[in-house]
Amino acid sequence: MKNLILVFTVIAMAAMVSAQWDEILEPCIVNGVLYKVGQEFKDRCNSCTCVENGVAVCTKLTCSDDVCHQNGVTYKIGESFEDNMEDRCKKCTCIEGGTITCIKTSCPVKECVVNGVTYKVGDYFKDECNKCICLEGGNPSCTKTICPKECVANGKRYNPGDLYKDGCEICICRGGYAECFKGFMLTCRKTRTGASADCTRMACRKLS
Repeated sequence: MKNLILVFTVIAMAAMVSAQWDEILEPCIVNGVLYKVGQEFKDRCNSCTCVENGVAVCTKLTCSDDVCHQNGVTYKIGESFEDNMEDRCKKCTCIEGGTITCIKTSCPVKECVVNGVTYKVGDYFKDECNKCICLEGGNPSCTKTICPKECVANGKRYNPGDLYKDGCEICICRGGYAECFKGFMLTCRKTRTGASADCTRMACRKLS
């Protein structure tokens, strides 16, 4: 009888020690699930074992649902990207399971409009006396030169927008600089006939 009582006592003490030992060993918590030390489990396509101090040791396999594929491009979980194919402007994110979630966004502007003139992205142009380039989003980037407001030609002053002739050219004042076009050509006007006749004066003749 004493031997039987001793056996039960030993079993009870062992169970108590085992329970206390389990409390001492810190479990692992993976994806919100608790695992005891020594317990094996799966984390997606990887095999894991809970070791001491709450650390889970897992294989390093790349699971097939760790990435997303869109328009021939591979994205990692959590990576965001823009999908502007065929003017379907969207901002997308690769989420767990290889799924892509998107929201609609405004399409980027691909041209600039300055003083009523349209320029494509990458075009260079002049705005008064400043040099500009059309950037993505329809925003021109220009130099910051302070331009004079008048044009001076042949001793005369012209206001921005004024048209005038400078020699055989037709010019428009653009706020301190002139933009000229060749609408005429300079020719020799003779008062006498013959190959040896001299030019008495030069004149502008309209181009055909």
